[in-house]
Amino acid sequence: MSKKTETLENKALFIQRLVAFVLDILIITFVTSLIATPFVDLEKSNKLSNQSTEVMQKYIDREIDTKTYSIEFMNISYKLARNNGILSFITIILEILYFVVFQIYRNGQTLGKMLMKIKIVSDNGELNMNQMIFRSLIANSILLNIITFTFMIFGSKDIYFYSTGIFGLIQYIIIIISVFMVMFRKDGCAIHDKLAHTNVVRI
Repeated sequence: MSKKTETLENKALFIQRLVAFVLDILIITFVTSLIATPFVDLEKSNKLSNQSTEVMQKYIDREIDTKTYSIEFMNISYKLARNNGILSFITIILEILYFVVFQIYRNGQTLGKMLMKIKIVSDNGELNMNQMIFRSLIANSILLNIITFTFMIFGSKDIYFYSTGIFGLIQYIIIIISVFMVMFRKDGCAIHDKLAHTNVVRI
């Protein structure tokens, strides 16, 4: 039996990949919160979040027009991103350590994948670091997080707001397409699998 045939027969189910993904996101979110909370001004974050809700409610009630809403929402979003900058930075570092370094040294498995008994394999031999980096940049939104963090640090609020929207939309489209690919393709490969020459299989 060829490796390709074996991979097709043992491909991970969509539900296995979905549950593993959700578990990994929960793990990253929990650990990031534990580490970053002492460095984040929670009072300011709550205040800005409340302001955002108030502005949205005013727009719904037609107390402000679309232009005013857009300007105020943009200002609040930028201030909130700047206030949570350390949280974004720690998230990126942990994602790289978890989805790239940890996963390559665990033979293609995260904790979520271990629980679901699946792993990432290479289409052409042994899984390597370059494949894992390329795959994780797309699959785990690391590239999107790096881009938005960079624009938040070095760009103006206008550049940050619009770049976040554009790149966020692109990432969303990639996720939606990947979901349908995993569900309906014979090999179960998502976009990041095809680009990185990997697949996810049951073990």
